[in-house]
Amino acid sequence: MILYVELIRFYARTAAPEDSPVIVHHEKRVWDTSRAAQKAGIQIGMPFTQARAIVPEAKLIAYLSEDYEQAQKAWLDLAVEYSGKIEPIAQHAAFLDLSEQNHPEELVEHFLAELEGRLSWKAKAALSPTKWLAQLAAQSQDPIAIQLGLCSCEVVDDPPAHLQPLQTEYLLPVAPEHRQRLIFLGYRTIGDVAKAPLEVLRGQFGDAGNLILQSAQGRSSEIVLALYPPRSLQKRFRFESPIESLEALNLGLQNICVKLGHALV
Repeated sequence: MILYVELIRFYARTAAPEDSPVIVHHEKRVWDTSRAAQKAGIQIGMPFTQARAIVPEAKLIAYLSEDYEQAQKAWLDLAVEYSGKIEPIAQHAAFLDLSEQNHPEELVEHFLAELEGRLSWKAKAALSPTKWLAQLAAQSQDPIAIQLGLCSCEVVDDPPAHLQPLQTEYLLPVAPEHRQRLIFLGYRTIGDVAKAPLEVLRGQFGDAGNLILQSAQGRSSEIVLALYPPRSLQKRFRFESPIESLEALNLGLQNICVKLGHALV
């Protein structure tokens, strides 16, 4: 299973107190807001000039990645305790590969509790067999409910059932122009796309028809890239029973060495 984690108000909270109106902007758009600014009507992604007009008294902060490097390192270092494959996609968001864990749901709940308890961060989070679906499921969570402790990690253990009622525009692995054409052809939901014969999709989209059907059926294959910590590898070996001899310990170490060797190659 793959975990997607996204810290809430990462940039605004790092820059200024939560109870004051703060607007973090980047490339003429609102990048992040404090809770006070959101209550005043500021939304992430809106034009910066519009946000400034709505809350003229807000503190305005231009986004600079170096300002958040320390905060990013702090929460990703905590994530290292839970996964050997971490792929940051922004300073406030990352994928964690938990496929080697026996009980990933329990591990995630502990991780989220640690994020809040040790670093005072609340986060959107979702578990899924694929990265894109984990990210999509997390985005649907209500930040206010998370702040109030009414929402935890969403687990997508049946991708086809989860995807079936969703509108086709949410089939994110598929190119936007292909999604629009699917809708034009009458495939209004992802469930409709999943039922389409492969030969029909290939006739309309060529080789892309394979990706379209695989994604709609929740079968697309994705791997988490081990990008953090940089220039490092981590492997795990789980002993099936308590260690009672040095020989057993050495066998475990040999197993880890073989895994590290394959990963390096």
